[in-house]
This record gives sequence, C-alpha cells and structure tokens, in this order.
Amino acid sequence: MKNILFAIIIFSFQTSFCQSSFHEKKIPKKISVLCDSLVKIDKIEGRFIGVAGSQSESWMFYEKLRKKTSSKVLFELTNHPNHIIRYYSFQALLNKKSKLLIKAIKKNENDTIKIRSQSGCIIFSSFLIEQIIESTLICENIKYWLDPKEIEYLTKLSEKYSKNDKSK
Repeated sequence: MKNILFAIIIFSFQTSFCQSSFHEKKIPKKISVLCDSLVKIDKIEGRFIGVAGSQSESWMFYEKLRKKTSSKVLFELTNHPNHIIRYYSFQALLNKKSKLLIKAIKKNENDTIKIRSQSGCIIFSSFLIEQIIESTLICENIKYWLDPKEIEYLTKLSEKYSKNDKSK
C-alpha cells in the first residue's frame, strides 16, 4: 500500500509541473553545458539589472543559448526540469519568432511554477507561463508571424491568468 501511495504522489508531482517529458538525450552536449551554467547562476534577469544598469550574467548565457540552439532543441528545453532553463528557452523561441512557441505554450499552459525575475531594479513574481504569454502579446509585429487564432488563444489565456490574480 505504501508503494502505491508513493507512486501516486510521485506521478502527481511530476504531472502538476507538466515537466515529465524532458528527453536529455535530445540536447547537444554544448547546449547542456550552457544550461548547466544558467542553472548555477540561478537567476532570471533581463539584459540590464540594478540601479546602475549592469549587464546581467544570466542574460549573457541566454544570448549564447539563443544564438547556438535550434528551435527544435529550444522546444525540447521548454520541458527541462529547471524553471530557469524553461523560461529562457521560451524567451529564445519568442525572439526567433518560432512557430514552435505556441505549441510549447499549449503544452505547458497548466505549468504552475511561479518565478521571480529582475529587469533593471524591478523584481517581479508571476507564473512562468503567464510571463511568456505577456511577453508574446506585447511583441512587436506579432500579427505578422502568428495566426489570428493563435493571438486570440494567447489573449484568452492571458485573461484567465488576470482573473486568477485578481481573485487572490
């Protein structure tokens, strides 16, 4: 009985974070090394941070990840067990205006992880997927690379998160 209960708890934990489908073997070694560096820094930051606007160390690794990684590998990294890798993978897909971004958002729309991120001297906390949706919706020229139905889907998902925030 204990073994069955333990198995149910482990399965529930994995599915509640929607990250049970990561395939590390699909990630090239040089990309895994970049990911390990991001995990060690353990921060989600914009390009510049602090009052002085210093360049962020994690942003420098994100830039390398974005430039050296294909959209297909980035899509796989949106399943990574570490929330920082997931966040930057979503951001890279957005930056590349990849069609895989919407697929990744749909796959992870119930991800319940909350993140803290810093941009300039402002630190905010929100659901990871909520921040990705908002970043996508404010993206310049969104109508040229996303289908109107995809934009509508993101808008409705954003409204869902807004309602949840207001009810707290």
